[in-house]
Amino acid sequence: MKKTLLAVVFGFLFIPLTSYAVCTQSGHIVRVTAWADGVSTVHTIYMKTFSLSSIYYRVTTTDDNMAEIAVTNQASSARVTVQGNAPTCPTTGTGRSMGALRYIVTNP
Repeated sequence: MKKTLLAVVFGFLFIPLTSYAVCTQSGHIVRVTAWADGVSTVHTIYMKTFSLSSIYYRVTTTDDNMAEIAVTNQASSARVTVQGNAPTCPTTGTGRSMGALRYIVTNP
């Protein structure tokens, strides 16, 4: 019995685990743009982590509802947390892509 249990436990050590690497940043949305190609509309949301920064993060979405949430948060100057599907948050350059939008959370 102990050998069977040990074999099962040892077997689980070699099962690959799924990892969800993402880029998450908090700040204020400073701009939302839309570009239509005739098939869909791509919205780009620009966010700064603090107002005097020359660095901004951008994330894209084709979901009109998410773009509307971003515009509402921009108009109210609410602090938000935005997550994109980029494997890591870029650390160089002034325009840093977070990939495709996963979610926006309005912070109190």
